[in-house]
Amino acid sequence: MRDGVNLATEIYIPDFPPGPYPVILQRTPYDRHLEPDLATTITDVLGYICVSQNVRGTYDLEGEPMVFLSDGWGELQDGYDCIDWIVEQDWCDGSVGMMGGSAPGMTQYMAAGTGHRLETEF
Repeated sequence: MRDGVNLATEIYIPDFPPGPYPVILQRTPYDRHLEPDLATTITDVLGYICVSQNVRGTYDLEGEPMVFLSDGWGELQDGYDCIDWIVEQDWCDGSVGMMGGSAPGMTQYMAAGTGHRLETEF
């Protein structure tokens, strides 16, 4: 993140030829590990890469717990920074969508409010 804090992230890649692929992002205060069936559906059935990231200060992560407060358009913009990191990866085709309900859904709203250049992809 922009302040040097590292966030634990799982990346699920399709068992297809090398990408790039579109990406589905989930940022969550809950367990970042996806159920195997969900991961397989997103990657191998639908053809997306899935990135699942714990928010700051949860589980084994660095930083103070600031659920939602570091996700949006304040001094810390973890959602924005995560999207930037994803689009810089050679496995991403430049398209990023987000998924999740409840708390993971709130991280989507917060990231959308940052005015990221990809906000139309949400």
